[in-house]
Amino acid sequence: MLTANDGAEAVAIFSQYKDDIRAAIVDVNMPIMNGPQTIKALLRLNPKLKLITISGQAGSENLVDREGTVKFLQKPYTAEKLLTALEELFDQE
Repeated sequence: MLTANDGAEAVAIFSQYKDDIRAAIVDVNMPIMNGPQTIKALLRLNPKLKLITISGQAGSENLVDREGTVKFLQKPYTAEKLLTALEELFDQE
């Protein structure tokens, strides 16, 4: 598992390991580069990337849906919900 402190770092890490990463979890609210900007940059690097976006703010799912993300999880979420979302993403292949 790789982690980033902000959107810009996430894009930098992804560009370095993009051949090994099949899915990413992106928070809608991040410093430096927000979630929608990060999602757009990641999808430019790999349009087939599976994405789960997360947020604690009500209505945030509308922000990320326009960016082409497939799954949205409202915080707080359980490990079970996260695993279910990942399974659903990869079942779509």
